[in-house]
Amino acid sequence: MSLGRIKKHKVDSEPLGGLFFYLSIISLCIVNLVHLCGLLSVLSIEGLRYFGIFIIACFLGKHIADVFLRGYISVFVHEFKHSLFSGLVGNRAKKFKVGRDSGAFTYEYTPETAKYNAIIALAPYWTPLFTLPMVTVPYILPLVTLHSLHTLVVGVAYGVDLTMSIRDIGPHQTDFSRLTGGYFSGIIYVFLINSGTFFTLAAWIVADTKGLEGLIRIWWVIINLLVGRETSDLSLALEQLFQQI
Repeated sequence: MSLGRIKKHKVDSEPLGGLFFYLSIISLCIVNLVHLCGLLSVLSIEGLRYFGIFIIACFLGKHIADVFLRGYISVFVHEFKHSLFSGLVGNRAKKFKVGRDSGAFTYEYTPETAKYNAIIALAPYWTPLFTLPMVTVPYILPLVTLHSLHTLVVGVAYGVDLTMSIRDIGPHQTDFSRLTGGYFSGIIYVFLINSGTFFTLAAWIVADTKGLEGLIRIWWVIINLLVGRETSDLSLALEQLFQQI
């Protein structure tokens, strides 16, 4: 991936990341702790059965990625993740190039969006591109009613995502080498955000929507403890919402 500014400055030697990037690492540490606690609070013997299905499905997803999603497809997915997050923060795409073994995505950014450059650079190493649709679509379109089957489909998608995310990681990647703090800071960020995704997904796997409800309840309690508000009204609203789902 290469970068460019709307102002005509050379940025090839500019480091990526700064205060916003390091604050996001601290935030991810907190998210991981909260979501791990949430996962442990909903864990059950029945939930472990679903988790076993998920792990088996992950290996199937890994095999699919290793065999079928290589070359041009792998490079396209990698660069698409860069472009997705660049577009979400309002940057203007300049070039999208895909080759068999390498690619490039170039964009223009402004001083206002510069703080997101490190996040954009690391997007291919954690974005659940296939997993997120597989989790959400069956709730929008009632295609899957059995949680075990839904878990199987999501596990395959997660195995594909995780395999494609981590196999390109290395000190040779400019996505990492240009970060403030270098390769090590990038690895920490990628590990933390992937862990947060896993804990969130695992809470859903072992307890279905009740797992996600539990995570939201924990965050609601934390936020309200910080601001000194009552939590009972939202707790009732959340319970009604998840009953409808």
